[in-house]
Amino acid sequence: MNLTQIFDKRSIVTLNSSSKTAAFYELIDIISDLHPRLDRDNALLVVSEREQLMNTGIIPGIALPHGVCVSAERIDGAIGISQTGIDYGSVDNAPVHIIFMILTHPDECDASLRLLRSLALVLSAPDIVSAMLNDQKPEAIYELLSKTYKA
Repeated sequence: MNLTQIFDKRSIVTLNSSSKTAAFYELIDIISDLHPRLDRDNALLVVSEREQLMNTGIIPGIALPHGVCVSAERIDGAIGISQTGIDYGSVDNAPVHIIFMILTHPDECDASLRLLRSLALVLSAPDIVSAMLNDQKPEAIYELLSKTYKA
């Protein structure tokens, strides 16, 4: 599974939000627009509950909120870009500028783990992260993701 199968051009957006919760709403709306059968309330609940277990702002400037959602089609995702940064409560206390949100149907948990591993590998490359953070345009992030290997 290529990362651009989950994060296509329409799912990468510039966020208007200034808080984590507002960003979650905004990203869930994007996913719901692309996958209309998604239950927005349930999606917000599962992502928020997962976030309470452990903050997903684990890479400086980048967060990976995710959750298992019965109304997800398979693995649904969106990427939000914040030019100003969002106070995310990350371990480094730095603002988050890019949020990769992933909602997974319960039958797709193995594929979701592979996706998260792939993202972690891609985002462990300092040149990729700095390129994303320096050129925070949806097109640039899509282009970087399209050059990565399959999950």
